[in-house]
Amino acid sequence: MPNIRKMRVDDNTAWNSALKRAGIEDFRFHDLRHTWASWLVQSDVPLSILQEMGGWESIEMVRRYAHLAPNHLTEHARQIDELFGNLVPNPSQSGKIVVAK
Repeated sequence: MPNIRKMRVDDNTAWNSALKRAGIEDFRFHDLRHTWASWLVQSDVPLSILQEMGGWESIEMVRRYAHLAPNHLTEHARQIDELFGNLVPNPSQSGKIVVAK
């Protein structure tokens, strides 16, 4: 296994200057880990692979880091619509909610 060194930050002057120029407030470098995990999950990287890549001890920790945007559910919702077709009423199409008896 290769010898991996942790990144060392002695002087945050350049980083803080860049954040200020970009208008970003209340940002920590560690926040990039959350962004990285979220992007990978939304790109269909399996949680088990992400867990190994990120060094998390549990899938629960991976889920905590990988904040998901709701749009990742769109394709799955479309598949459910195709599967059930007209069996389930869609109130957004008729404007009325129909209660099955």
